[in-house]
Amino acid sequence: MGRGRRWSTTEDEALVRLYLHISQSPVDGTEQKAAAFRKNILDTFHATVNPPHR
Repeated sequence: MGRGRRWSTTEDEALVRLYLHISQSPVDGTEQKAAAFRKNILDTFHATVNPPHR
């Protein structure tokens, strides 16, 4: 099984920005469980940057 396609530089940068934004959220920030945190990042990424093909 292959590893899938690589993330583009634009996608990488968007994920980093979302990671920082969501991790520093005064509402949820450090209180989120790891799975919820990752889901929040990917859901926001798919809603704002790219269609959900990942």
